[in-house]
Amino acid sequence: MKAKIFVAAIAVASFVGCGSANASSVLITITSDTNPTLAFVMALNPHPGRIDPGYGFGWNNWEVTVNGSPAGLDAIAFFPDSNGGGLNDGIYFNYPDPGLAGLLGPQLYSGTEANPTFSLGSFAEIYSPDGNTFYNATVTITTATPLPAALPLFASGIGAMGLAAWRRKKKAKPAS
Repeated sequence: MKAKIFVAAIAVASFVGCGSANASSVLITITSDTNPTLAFVMALNPHPGRIDPGYGFGWNNWEVTVNGSPAGLDAIAFFPDSNGGGLNDGIYFNYPDPGLAGLLGPQLYSGTEANPTFSLGSFAEIYSPDGNTFYNATVTITTATPLPAALPLFASGIGAMGLAAWRRKKKAKPAS
């Protein structure tokens, strides 16, 4: 009986400690034919630092990781389909015309430039560092679950496995 109460307490603690998966942020990962992998976390419904209605939205000085190492971008901007779609990071995909998106492809958000919501999924994009040769890139946008939200669930699983092992060991002992 005590074991059942203990397991129930672990389950309740994991749900309370974990809450819901944090769907308020997204992980954006960019992989390409020629450039290293770029990744960064943003709010699902961001509040842009720059807004150009009908043209796009973005921020200056954005922190990212490149192949797992911290780095910074001078700027990052997202564009609607009417302006080529995709995104431009200001440096990473050096498109010669700053009026065009560095990664051309589908629009990566819904809503307006002032109130965007990122679309989840994997998106095929193209880019051209010289304006003549084109390369493929993939932008993947997934929900980001922060580590603190995952730890209580992990701890409850370890606790439940420990309890099961303890009970098995207790049952396996011969009666003296």
